[in-house]
Amino acid sequence: DILLDAIEYGEQHQLFPAGTHVTMAGKGPLLDACRHRAAGFDTPITFTGFIEESAKPALLRSATSPSSPRPEANTSALSCLRRSPPERQ
Repeated sequence: DILLDAIEYGEQHQLFPAGTHVTMAGKGPLLDACRHRAAGFDTPITFTGFIEESAKPALLRSATSPSSPRPEANTSALSCLRRSPPERQ
Protein backbone atom coordinates (compact mmCIF):
# COMPACT_ATOMS: atom_id res chain seq x y z
CA ASP A 1 0.00 0.00 0.00
CA ILE A 2 2.87 2.39 0.75
CA LEU A 3 4.28 1.95 -2.74
CA LEU A 4 0.89 2.69 -4.26
CA ASP A 5 0.65 5.78 -2.02
CA ALA A 6 4.00 6.90 -3.46
CA ILE A 7 2.84 6.34 -7.03
CA GLU A 8 -0.36 8.27 -6.35
CA TYR A 9 1.64 11.14 -4.84
CA GLY A 10 4.01 11.12 -7.81
CA GLU A 11 1.12 11.36 -10.22
CA GLN A 12 -0.59 14.13 -8.28
CA HIS A 13 2.62 16.19 -8.30
CA GLN A 14 3.72 15.23 -11.83
CA LEU A 15 6.98 13.72 -10.60
CA PHE A 16 7.28 10.89 -13.12
CA PRO A 17 8.89 11.38 -16.52
CA ALA A 18 7.09 10.17 -19.62
CA GLY A 19 7.49 6.45 -20.14
CA THR A 20 7.49 5.53 -16.46
CA HIS A 21 6.25 1.98 -15.81
CA VAL A 22 5.98 0.10 -12.54
CA THR A 23 6.28 -3.66 -12.12
CA MET A 24 5.17 -5.22 -8.85
CA ALA A 25 6.13 -8.83 -8.22
CA GLY A 26 4.85 -11.08 -5.49
CA LYS A 27 1.56 -12.30 -4.14
CA GLY A 28 -0.30 -12.00 -0.93
CA PRO A 29 -3.64 -11.16 0.61
CA LEU A 30 -3.56 -7.53 -0.64
CA LEU A 31 -2.82 -8.34 -4.29
CA ASP A 32 -6.40 -8.00 -5.55
CA ALA A 33 -6.95 -4.76 -3.61
CA CYS A 34 -3.68 -3.36 -4.98
CA ARG A 35 -4.65 -4.29 -8.55
CA HIS A 36 -8.03 -2.64 -8.08
CA ARG A 37 -6.50 0.56 -6.70
CA ALA A 38 -3.79 0.70 -9.38
CA ALA A 39 -6.40 0.43 -12.13
CA GLY A 40 -7.26 4.08 -11.43
CA PHE A 41 -3.71 5.34 -11.94
CA ASP A 42 -2.30 6.87 -15.12
CA THR A 43 1.09 5.22 -14.58
CA PRO A 44 1.11 1.73 -16.10
CA ILE A 45 1.55 -0.91 -13.39
CA THR A 46 2.15 -4.58 -14.09
CA PHE A 47 1.48 -7.11 -11.34
CA THR A 48 3.42 -10.26 -12.10
CA GLY A 49 2.22 -12.29 -9.13
CA PHE A 50 4.62 -14.90 -7.83
CA ILE A 51 8.02 -15.11 -9.47
CA GLU A 52 10.67 -17.74 -8.91
CA GLU A 53 13.79 -16.84 -6.94
CA SER A 54 15.84 -17.45 -10.07
CA ALA A 55 13.89 -14.72 -11.92
CA LYS A 56 14.36 -12.02 -9.26
CA PRO A 57 17.91 -10.95 -10.20
CA ALA A 58 16.88 -10.23 -13.80
CA LEU A 59 13.86 -8.26 -12.63
CA LEU A 60 16.04 -6.19 -10.32
CA ARG A 61 18.63 -5.58 -13.04
CA SER A 62 15.90 -4.31 -15.34
CA ALA A 63 14.79 -1.68 -12.84
CA THR A 64 15.73 1.97 -12.76
CA SER A 65 14.69 2.10 -9.11
CA PRO A 66 14.05 -1.21 -7.32
CA SER A 67 12.24 -1.16 -3.98
CA SER A 68 10.86 -3.48 -1.37
CA PRO A 69 7.75 -2.93 0.72
CA ARG A 70 9.65 -3.44 3.96
CA PRO A 71 13.31 -2.78 4.81
CA GLU A 72 13.61 -6.22 6.38
CA ALA A 73 12.05 -7.99 3.40
CA ASN A 74 13.97 -10.81 1.82
CA THR A 75 12.89 -9.79 -1.68
CA SER A 76 9.75 -11.90 -1.36
CA ALA A 77 7.91 -8.95 -2.86
CA LEU A 78 9.56 -6.52 -5.24
CA SER A 79 8.63 -3.39 -7.11
CA CYS A 80 10.57 -1.92 -9.98
CA LEU A 81 10.20 1.51 -11.40
CA ARG A 82 11.30 1.75 -15.00
CA ARG A 83 11.56 4.59 -17.42
CA SER A 84 11.34 3.73 -21.07
CA PRO A 85 13.95 5.27 -23.35
CA PRO A 86 12.75 8.41 -25.13
CA GLU A 87 11.08 7.80 -28.44
CA ARG A 88 13.16 8.59 -31.49
CA GLN A 89 11.87 11.34 -33.71
